[in-house]
Amino acid sequence: MATQTKILTVEGLQITDAKGEVRARIIVTPYGGVGFSLADNKGQSRAMMIVSSDGTVSFRLFDDKGIRAGMGLKPDGSPGITLFDEKGKIIWSAP
Repeated sequence: MATQTKILTVEGLQITDAKGEVRARIIVTPYGGVGFSLADNKGQSRAMMIVSSDGTVSFRLFDDKGIRAGMGLKPDGSPGITLFDEKGKIIWSAP
């Protein structure tokens, strides 16, 4: 006997911890992209993955002060990596 798959359909999803802090989000942007973010126990975003409507994929890492690292892949396959200092200034990038 075949089993039926249950599907939840929403435009966004937030996952909270026992204290009600949002720890994870999945959203569809008004521009047709989709994003997934993970937060620490203070609600501070620490990691984010975004797929833009043009197919660009980016992954970003954050500390308490802001973005510290990012890497991405354009639709044509060209990659990029950027590292930031504690003030958000680019300290290394390739290509």
